[in-house]
Amino acid sequence: MALSQISIPVSPDVADAFVHASEAERNLAIRVFIEFLGTRSKEEAISQFNMAQARLGQEAQRSGLSLEILEDILADEE
Repeated sequence: MALSQISIPVSPDVADAFVHASEAERNLAIRVFIEFLGTRSKEEAISQFNMAQARLGQEAQRSGLSLEILEDILADEE
């Protein structure tokens, strides 16, 4: 299957995080995005999103992200 390139508008922080993520992290983000958009129903999309969110949370915890650190990051965004 031929691939097409797309671009999406994101905040500078998201762009920076994506650019500085490891190749594995970027590939995971792309796979989650593709899976989410490629679903056939709203219910399936929500389910896949929730599963992806759980996987990302587990990976973040394995990488050392704690709830306290996440809350600090989110507080800085406000």
